[in-house]
Amino acid sequence: MRVDRDVRAVQIALVCVPELLRLGLARLLAASSGVAVTAHARLPDAPEPADVAVLCERGLGDLAAACAGALDRIGRETVVVLSEGDVHLMLDCVAAGALGFVLESDAAADLEAAVRAAACGECFVGQPLLGALLAFHHAQRPRRRDGDRKLLRLLAGGRATDDIADLLGVAPKTVRNRASLLYRELGVRSRRGAIEAAERRGLLD
Repeated sequence: MRVDRDVRAVQIALVCVPELLRLGLARLLAASSGVAVTAHARLPDAPEPADVAVLCERGLGDLAAACAGALDRIGRETVVVLSEGDVHLMLDCVAAGALGFVLESDAAADLEAAVRAAACGECFVGQPLLGALLAFHHAQRPRRRDGDRKLLRLLAGGRATDDIADLLGVAPKTVRNRASLLYRELGVRSRRGAIEAAERRGLLD
């Protein structure tokens, strides 16, 4: 990416504990046009203004706390370099203010793209991590099991809890618990709300 001579260089503060990784990443970042890089083995104690703090996961301990500390003391925005695609760790860092994520194994172009995006206040997630996030989201979606559909139909039929329990061969308490879970998944609070939501979504067909 070309940068006009009149444009100020993007100030990057790299924080990376392992020396070889720190030197390699600093070299990669410094090879980009229009950037100025300072590298640290740990978060600086005193404020050191930069446009973007780049934090490497390895050796930093509580990475979410490091993100929050970096935003307090270093960068306006933070990019995180992860050793592997830990979605829960990414979500913790997002909550702490991180804007960009790349893997150590990602191409140098991804790291540069993440830094440039963060410098503009925009988000960036490397392709492998984006795939992991989407897979995580997909796994979290509620699955509509056949038993849930049957329970929805029985609820829609106006049957009493005890009758439904007899038909399903379970205890009434089990019916109430399963119904509560269904209500939560459908985003409603009552049998009537569940029936209306199920009808809208075609779950009673």
